[in-house]
Amino acid sequence: MVEGAQRCLVAQLIITSIAAGGLWLVYGVEFLQASIYGGLLGMLNTFILARRVNRGIAAEDLLFHARLGQFERLAVTIVFLVLAFLRLDLLPLPLILTLSLTYLGYFFTDK
Repeated sequence: MVEGAQRCLVAQLIITSIAAGGLWLVYGVEFLQASIYGGLLGMLNTFILARRVNRGIAAEDLLFHARLGQFERLAVTIVFLVLAFLRLDLLPLPLILTLSLTYLGYFFTDK
């Protein structure tokens, strides 16, 4: 995996931990569960992106793999959101909030 992706995943884990801990202290366990789920979903998207970039560089077809990775990330996000809301009955606000916050990990890992 690309070194920048590893740093990004660590930053996203820290962001998720802070957000989940804060929501748990203020609102309770239901917010904690949804927040952790949202953070892990954001981290999964980063992992898929890094995997596709590595494959694209190795195959010398980065644009194709970037497009395929974007489709994979969108499909995974939709499936996991449907699972979260329809099967697991997780709260939408902390899930979406933490999912959005994990994208800040990209800014903290820029050289």
